[in-house]
Amino acid sequence: MSRKAKTLALTEEERRQLTQINERGSDWRERRRARTVLLLDKGLSISAVVTEQKIHKETVACHRDAWLQKLRSDTSRASTASVAGFLPYEGGAGA
Repeated sequence: MSRKAKTLALTEEERRQLTQINERGSDWRERRRARTVLLLDKGLSISAVVTEQKIHKETVACHRDAWLQKLRSDTSRASTASVAGFLPYEGGAGA
């Protein structure tokens, strides 16, 4: 039995904000989380992101899941996902 992969699609504004954090963020953890989400948005698999960033697959999955959870909760309130609401996430393996 195979599981359907969770997909990630960013809006242009989310992509712009994450790119800015990736390039200029003062906290290395925020930069890594932003970079993870941007790579997944480009269509890279979790395995490819693990290789690219040299982090554990559970860390990549946690970053993706945190973003998707934030996106779903904001969508239910009829607004876009807040990058600031996602990035302070402190949890998961290797975060």
